[in-house]
Amino acid sequence: MIDSYELAMLPVTHMLGQADPFDRYCNGMNRLDESYRNVVNTGIWVYQLHTYHALIGLYFGEAAQCTVRDYQLAVFADQEGASQAIESAMQEIDGALDVEAVCINTAAGEICLPVELNVSLTLLLNDPASPDYVETPSQREAQIGRMGGSVDWCLARCLSSGRDEIVSIFAPMLAHMDLDTGGRGNGRSSCTDSGGGSGQ
Repeated sequence: MIDSYELAMLPVTHMLGQADPFDRYCNGMNRLDESYRNVVNTGIWVYQLHTYHALIGLYFGEAAQCTVRDYQLAVFADQEGASQAIESAMQEIDGALDVEAVCINTAAGEICLPVELNVSLTLLLNDPASPDYVETPSQREAQIGRMGGSVDWCLARCLSSGRDEIVSIFAPMLAHMDLDTGGRGNGRSSCTDSGGGSGQ
C-alpha cells in the first residue's frame, strides 16, 4: 500500500540521484552545444514527470494524477523560481502533446514525425533559457530555419530516451501497487480543480 505523497516522490528521488539529463541522454549522435544545457535539463526532467503523471492516471485515475502533480510542485516551491519554471514547462508540454501527429506521404511510404519533435520545438522556442528562444510566434518560423545541426531532432531523441526510462522503471512497479486513498493527500486540492491535468 502506498499513499499519494510516496507516489509523488518516487520519480523525484530517482531523478535527483542521476546525472544531469544533458549528460545522460544528449551524447553521441545526440550531442548538443553546452549552451543548451539548461533548457535540455529542464525539458527532459519535466517530460519525465509528465510521463510519470500519465502512468499515475492510467493506474490510479485522474484525481491521483493531479494530487501527485501538486505534491511534486510543492517539493520545489522552496527553490526560487523552480516550481514556476516546472509548472510553465508542464503547460508547454501539455500544449505540444495536444497537437495531432504529423504524417508525411513520401515515395517510400507514410512517415509520421514523433510527438517528441513537437515537444522539442516548443521547449527550444518558448523557454527563455534556450539559445533559440523567440519572444513572439511570428519569429518561430525564421528561428527554426536558423537552428543548426538538427538541434530539434537531437533534443527529440533525448526526450524519447528520458520517457522510455521512466516507463520501463515505473510502469511495472505501479502495476503492482495499491493506492492508500486515506493517506496523505486525501482531500487535497488538485489540478483537476482548474482543468490542469496532464496526460499523453
